[in-house]
Amino acid sequence: MRCRTPFLRVIKGIQVPNANISLTDQLRWFKELFLPKFYRNPADCKRFMEASLVIVGEIGGNDYNHALLLEGESMESVETFLPHVVSAITSTINELIKLGAVTLMVPGNFPIGCSATYLTQFKSSNQNNYHPKTGCIKWLNEFATHHNKLLQSELNRIQKENPTTKIIYADYYNAAMRFYRSPLEYAYRVVATGLIKESYTIPRINCLCVLSSNYGVLNLSNQ
Repeated sequence: MRCRTPFLRVIKGIQVPNANISLTDQLRWFKELFLPKFYRNPADCKRFMEASLVIVGEIGGNDYNHALLLEGESMESVETFLPHVVSAITSTINELIKLGAVTLMVPGNFPIGCSATYLTQFKSSNQNNYHPKTGCIKWLNEFATHHNKLLQSELNRIQKENPTTKIIYADYYNAAMRFYRSPLEYAYRVVATGLIKESYTIPRINCLCVLSSNYGVLNLSNQ
């Protein structure tokens, strides 16, 4: 299920059609529908949460993607989303800890400046906008890095407040950047039809793609 934080709807008044269920809604369903269905006894519910790896995220992508790609919001405007999105994530983590979760994995944001969709939308003749080695858009990746730093700071704070809880930060950004920096090393071939070699003019599909002369990384998952 695709979700977003409540920020766009509550603060900005924007609907996100392809992710119309918020993180708050999903947490409420988890607490009110899922857990009681399987664990009527609070002690059993607590044991279930203690024994589980709870993955929270990746959260924020739908908020940022919709605003930048579909609403045409400026980066200055979208940067104001950051504290609200991170606050929604940390609020959810705190609620899960209250339910008994002791091991949580919280992913960060992807390097969106390497996404084929963003490369197409924000294509520029100014080569200073691109990282010389990867071809990724620098200012978009700087935004993703800012999100991740704010998130990690909050995770460190929650960890200190809950020393018996283990909070794991999943570094999606740097994991993905390994492919973008060295696509030949991982021997990924571009196999999708419709890709035009000399540009990023591809259909608006949810994918990540990095092209070199012969190889690339393509993820057609509906992220």
